[in-house]
Amino acid sequence: MSEANITELTADEKFMIIAVVVTVAAIIYLIQSICIYRIAKKSELNERWMAWIPILGLYVLNQVPHKKFTMYNPFKGETVEYENRNKMFVIYILVKCVAMVMPSILSIILMVVVIYLQFYILRDWLEVYNNQGANTLLAIVCSVSTLGFLIVLIIFSLQEPIYTGSYDDYIKTVNTQQKN
Repeated sequence: MSEANITELTADEKFMIIAVVVTVAAIIYLIQSICIYRIAKKSELNERWMAWIPILGLYVLNQVPHKKFTMYNPFKGETVEYENRNKMFVIYILVKCVAMVMPSILSIILMVVVIYLQFYILRDWLEVYNNQGANTLLAIVCSVSTLGFLIVLIIFSLQEPIYTGSYDDYIKTVNTQQKN
């Protein structure tokens, strides 16, 4: 083979490539599911079994912060609080799925929206493990990088969250401690 041409590969070579890709994907899925399960368990979520189902695993992570979904809305020019985290998660998944099947330029635009929503989802999630507030840089890296997201999942699955249950209760506790 003088050039890298997939049509010149033998059937065995094609099978080996497919086998390697499937094996790597399965290993990543397994690691991700174990981490999401551990995080859900430490966060006292009853739905931790959903960690083993691909899209529902992300749903579980969306539930970890136990708080309203807050993001900057560029159309309104202000930060907006959404009471229902699940509604924003469904919008995120729908936009992500549509982006995968759209023609190239529309797909790029929708993927920017996906990354934007991922940033806010991950920022809230990172607050559970970082008592200094959201780590913006880490949320950005995780939003645009699958490997970055997996590394953070592994790290946080090994840590204890700084709070479980209601975020509002956690903030009240912190404010009371600071006053004393």
